[in-house]
Amino acid sequence: WFTFGDEKGGALPDLVAWHKIIDLAAAHAMLRPEGNFTLYPGKHALTIQLHKGQFLGDVAFNLPAKSLLKANTGIGKTTYAVNLPGKVLLVVPTQAILEQQAFRNPGSQVCYQHADTVTPGGGQLIITTPDSLPKVLKKIDAAAYSLVVDEAHNFAVAGYRKRAYDNVVRLLNGDWQRVILMTGTPLPLVTGNLEIFQSVAVQSPT
Repeated sequence: WFTFGDEKGGALPDLVAWHKIIDLAAAHAMLRPEGNFTLYPGKHALTIQLHKGQFLGDVAFNLPAKSLLKANTGIGKTTYAVNLPGKVLLVVPTQAILEQQAFRNPGSQVCYQHADTVTPGGGQLIITTPDSLPKVLKKIDAAAYSLVVDEAHNFAVAGYRKRAYDNVVRLLNGDWQRVILMTGTPLPLVTGNLEIFQSVAVQSPT
């Protein structure tokens, strides 16, 4: 919603129509996407097609050992990740998301500013933040874990947390079972470490 002057409108076409001094139908036509529009353009090593009502965990596929998983919000990327076979180390961007995932996954171990329940050797699922990841690595054998980095577009937009995310990037080539970067935002290749990752796009009904 927007407000300008004494008039009120309700959507982007209204704003375009007002700004361009054109009728609403012309504004809608300007904003209509091209027929070949795709949220994740370019070549992908794998494209996963979801149908209406499906989530990522509902379909069978094999991710490359180093994957950049691109999928819309709400299709179950994180749920899929925490249920990968073997041990999983999940890196999430914020404490709020960490606490949410810990609540959804009873028995998981966590490491962040306010708590560290990771035992020597670690558990089946460890959830941490970029800032606390070095502390976790002192307790576990990375070769026993799949590393999953949620909202990996933060590599490019980390701001004041750039140092923490740079540390995560340096660890991507470690001796992990697999490394999966997940994002719903197109991710620029801001470092050479990401060029070895194979793109996996998830197409889902809007």
